[in-house]
Amino acid sequence: MLRTFDRSTGQLILEKRLNKDPHLHPGDFGNGTEVAFVEHSRDIVVLTGGHNVQRIGETGGIHWVWTSPDKR
Repeated sequence: MLRTFDRSTGQLILEKRLNKDPHLHPGDFGNGTEVAFVEHSRDIVVLTGGHNVQRIGETGGIHWVWTSPDKR
């Protein structure tokens, strides 16, 4: 689950489920999870499951998705 918050008020801005893997449990990020912030943008790039990368806009829209061919 991706959640973003306003840094000055703590208000929740966005909540979006990223990984629909039924084998993951709440709090289990799986192997290979990272978040990167795009400079001069409010977009976020997220790696989940060690093989799926998504660029997510500030409103939750997905700009692009890349999945590793070997899914490791």
